[in-house]
Amino acid sequence: WIDLLIQSIGFNPDLFGRIRTVYEARASLGADERRVVELLHLRLVKAGAQLDAAKKARMGAINQELSTLFSDFENKLLADENTWITLTDRDLAGLPESLRAAYKAAADERKLTGWAVVNTRSSVDPFLATSSRRDLRERVWRAFKSRGDQGNGNDTKGVIARIVALRAERAALLGYPSHAHWRMVDTMAVDPAKAKDLMMRVWPAAVARVGEEVRAMSALAKKDK
Repeated sequence: WIDLLIQSIGFNPDLFGRIRTVYEARASLGADERRVVELLHLRLVKAGAQLDAAKKARMGAINQELSTLFSDFENKLLADENTWITLTDRDLAGLPESLRAAYKAAADERKLTGWAVVNTRSSVDPFLATSSRRDLRERVWRAFKSRGDQGNGNDTKGVIARIVALRAERAALLGYPSHAHWRMVDTMAVDPAKAKDLMMRVWPAAVARVGEEVRAMSALAKKDK
């Protein structure tokens, strides 16, 4: 609702004009007040306050469609999370009694026979951490990581593609090279190139550490065949 409020202020020439007047006189303000005014003004500009009427209309339409798409994405993801993998008593090796009880309750709730690992993080993570069945751990993990990518009615790839396209259009409408530039202009890094530079400086150490962890996990996996 804050974004909608910012847009409503930015799209109101009289209200934005008042803020613009304070912004232009910000040199007379204290440091904290000046910073608040600068951030508010920038946020309004990012919301399209300086666009002409036609571009404001397009901006509003983009924001409205994005809001719908974000809800659509969440709904599709939730629908895929409301799936499960059923277990029999032979599949419970390694699971503590408390977890077995939780999976039994999940199965009973859905009128299923046996036990059910629901496709949510709170259900999947403890299974991956405690199950002695390597084949089942892989099956549960693959189901979880594939949420929204099943090629069915809950597939999110089309939604994501549309979100990316609209974000790019919005950035161009406001004069930014990309959504990343629009998103980061009021952050500490300001420019995506600076953020990327920081990431690339820590990247070699991060990759080396991941390599160590993979080797350690591989050794454990070989013992657990």
